[in-house]
Amino acid sequence: MVAIVKKFTVEASPQRVWAALTQPDEIACWWTDDLHVTPEVGTLAEFRFSQKTFIIQFEVAELEQNKHVYWISRKGPSTGHWAGTSVTWSLEPAGNGTKIVFNHDKFSLADGRYEFTRAWWEYFLSSLKSYLETGKGTPGAFAFSRDGTTSALIEGRTIAVEPGRVWAALTNDGEITRWWSNEAHFTPEMGTLAEFRFRPPAGTLQFEVVELEPGRRMRWMSRKVPPYWAGTSVTWQLEPVQSGTNVVFTHDGFLQVDEDYERIRENWRYFLDSLKSYLETGKGTPGTPPNVK
Repeated sequence: MVAIVKKFTVEASPQRVWAALTQPDEIACWWTDDLHVTPEVGTLAEFRFSQKTFIIQFEVAELEQNKHVYWISRKGPSTGHWAGTSVTWSLEPAGNGTKIVFNHDKFSLADGRYEFTRAWWEYFLSSLKSYLETGKGTPGAFAFSRDGTTSALIEGRTIAVEPGRVWAALTNDGEITRWWSNEAHFTPEMGTLAEFRFRPPAGTLQFEVVELEPGRRMRWMSRKVPPYWAGTSVTWQLEPVQSGTNVVFTHDGFLQVDEDYERIRENWRYFLDSLKSYLETGKGTPGTPPNVK
């Protein structure tokens, strides 16, 4: 068994940290605002991310006010690697602040899924510290560093249509121009080049199709793109759910998290919302995003 353990100190009292870990309106400021939490032993706490495409659920197993929280995983990522794991938060006064010991343990393997979870927690633990010390956290989506040198945008949407319908909107020229680019030239075959054109001041994006599982997953490698997109890749993953399709979008390989990265994140959110709107209402918002000058 392996664990994710993080020890750090925050400039806030144990009472203040306790509130940030147990009160819904506080959790919303550093982790996610889509949640259901009652700080009582035996209750189920649920946290939802990326338009409900990533849902985790814990049983509150132990509570010792201002000192200790213990959760047992009841529902985790669809990959199943959280099954049987537990999360412990231990708080201890440290000078004018609090020492926090975080432990997510009982993983069966230290594999790629474990590394993803470790990076995920590190992002949100930093968000917790920032929220407690500055009043501003970074809840919601996160930038995942796969190898310590590159970062990714990960977003999700649940769309109320079946996966085949989503796949068509992602791979058919006539549909792509209803929610994304002004022009599209795309053949969903391995090794082909896909080109998406936008009116000025935006330009042209060109990708090579490097992975393809029709109806389920595809990955594009950037070939002709702006300089800060160089070496990046885009992955679309579809999963059927009762309410339609979970779409998990990843844009991976950024060298740094800076203003360009944040602008790209904002643009992709705009177009993912456009895709959802197009498929559910028939009306998307293709073309150059409003924030591109």
